[in-house]
Amino acid sequence: MYDRILRLELPRSAKIVGFADDIAITVVAKHLDIVEYYSNETIGLVRAALTELGLHTADQKTEVLLVTSRKVTETITVRAGDHYIMSASCIRYLDVHIAARL
Repeated sequence: MYDRILRLELPRSAKIVGFADDIAITVVAKHLDIVEYYSNETIGLVRAALTELGLHTADQKTEVLLVTSRKVTETITVRAGDHYIMSASCIRYLDVHIAARL
């Protein structure tokens, strides 16, 4: 069942990593507006596939991390359902703390 999520046809530069009941989406792009666009598209595809399987995401638990090597701190905002999530400076994924700075 979960395999269906991992095999979704995603926008270019987007990838999905899954472990147990956690899903991570990565998007690599040079411009922030492209990162936001592909992130929103990918989240929409994942949510639709989960809905078809009778599952749903906990949108209020969704986190966003923008990893960049730029000196200026930048943020993006992505949409998960009815929630808009601004990127954080650090998140925890599978009990590992991941910071936005390289």
